[in-house]
Amino acid sequence: MTDANKAIVRKWFYEVWNHNNADAIDEFFAPGAHAYGFPEPDSHVSGAAEFKDVHRHFTSAFSGIRFHLDHLIGEVDCVSAVWTATMTHTGDSLGFPPTGRQVKLTGSTFVQFRDHRIVNRWTNMDLTKVALQLQTPSCACACAARAANLQVTAESFDPVVIGK
Repeated sequence: MTDANKAIVRKWFYEVWNHNNADAIDEFFAPGAHAYGFPEPDSHVSGAAEFKDVHRHFTSAFSGIRFHLDHLIGEVDCVSAVWTATMTHTGDSLGFPPTGRQVKLTGSTFVQFRDHRIVNRWTNMDLTKVALQLQTPSCACACAARAANLQVTAESFDPVVIGK
């Protein structure tokens, strides 16, 4: 069972992400399956239809998504995958114009199966690094200023000191 489930995880990343095939989600998800931690750490998605919405939103922001599976470990009905993904920011669904930048994302996904279909999956990844890779210096400054509750203007912008 372990080798079969590892093959399903490989096919999941290949079909759903590397080939942007949202229809394949129905093949992999068991009815009522749950996904946690994607796109945000506290996210919880129930069922294939909800996961397709998240997939659509993510793939409208990034194109050329390529996952490389660094490690796969299987035990009975569970598989753990450690992966590295690269993608290009080509869409505006993140709330700001596309940068055209290629970004790298690392993470892990733990998948639980029943009858060779996903019933639970947990993803852990660092989207903060992706956000930092997409930011321009002025964007980073504005984001930091918002966090500090400061007003940034052309006159007050200093690439080293914020909030003069």
